Amino acid sequence: MRRGTLTKRLIIGLAAVAALAAGCGSDPTATPTPTVVPPTPTPADSAAPAAPAATPTATPDTSFEAQWDRLVSDCQAEGELVVAMGGSDSAVGRPMLQWFQDKYGVRVIASTGSGSRNADRIIAERSRGRYTVDISQVGTSSLERLRQAEALAPIEPLIIDPTILNRTSENWYLYDKVYWTDRDNKYSLADTLRSANLIDVFYNTDLVSAEEAAAITSYNDLLDPKWRGKIGTVGQAGSGAATTRTRMWIVLGPEFYDKLYFDAEIDAVGSDNDRELADGLARGKWHIALGGGSEPYTLMELGLPIASITDSIVMEEGLATEVRGTLSAIDQPPNPKCQQLFYNWYYSQEGQEIYQTITLDPSPSPSLRSDVPQGRVPDREWEQVQLVPQLVREGRINVIDQGSEAFAEATDASLARLVEIYTQRGLSIG
Repeated sequence: MRRGTLTKRLIIGLAAVAALAAGCGSDPTATPTPTVVPPTPTPADSAAPAAPAATPTATPDTSFEAQWDRLVSDCQAEGELVVAMGGSDSAVGRPMLQWFQDKYGVRVIASTGSGSRNADRIIAERSRGRYTVDISQVGTSSLERLRQAEALAPIEPLIIDPTILNRTSENWYLYDKVYWTDRDNKYSLADTLRSANLIDVFYNTDLVSAEEAAAITSYNDLLDPKWRGKIGTVGQAGSGAATTRTRMWIVLGPEFYDKLYFDAEIDAVGSDNDRELADGLARGKWHIALGGGSEPYTLMELGLPIASITDSIVMEEGLATEVRGTLSAIDQPPNPKCQQLFYNWYYSQEGQEIYQTITLDPSPSPSLRSDVPQGRVPDREWEQVQLVPQLVREGRINVIDQGSEAFAEATDASLARLVEIYTQRGLSIG
């Protein structure tokens, strides 16, 4: 029985008793009517208003594709990217910057010229609280100066492309670890794999016969008295050619440098000046040139009297497999999203493929990524790099790791000795 019905019956019963008492002549004092307190409503009697349903929280899309789309949009909002380049990259890297500009719709400003001068400018500006550069693509020595000046930003926090830091045999020739080219192993990722002779050797075809050139099969052959005073190279005691100097120091030893500079009287043309070296060789200032980057090849394509010795043979000292690359991110960039986008794109499969396809370098080194096609890489170097993983597994080739402690020690030792040699010979350090 419901509680409300029971209460009503109780009230009626009490009223009837009172009426009966009055009719029987009992105490005339009226019997007080009891106060009935209504019962507290139960949930069945009165339902509380329903609480509004909670709005579900959207789960952010953290996929690589979503991150990439946001990064592109943020970069386009910034609208600009500023790149400081060294001498070699200034000559061959412009098409890649143009491609990035056209694809993503942002303005790319390239500060070209000497890497050492660009490093000077970046350091000087930062001392005055000015930050105008996003990306640095200068040489090894200039990269080291920027590192010492604390002008570089760590790379790993910038990476969102999962194939860049997660190395597998499907994507990289060397996949045992992430390879760097700076001493701290955090500012400059290696992007190319050079598998070739220690240093390129070129000759002037008007001054050196094909038979004489063919007789040069070892770097020690350059110490023959017949070449005394007839060899030129880029100044290795200055800010340029640090990797070449270190590579030769590791393999050929300190004694080779003493003989080359004193016995052969090699002529150093100044720091970071491949163009001057190639021009001098073409004009007959030198019979033989060591190094020169892409410049000798450019003049060869123009029909000038230059030919390569090391393109057609493996020198007796053997091949060296070396990780290379000096692309770095400047700390406190004016366009941080474009900086991040460019760095991820440059090391992606697409970025590396674009570089090897449209670079102006007539003899580019292969990408460290194994999923990138040949592009403009010369056939001989392309064939050699395909063998690198197997040769490394078999212990038949040494990897010269620019980010290793041994490389850093050799860089310092070779520089110290060459500064002494330059001073003794009265050469310009640069």
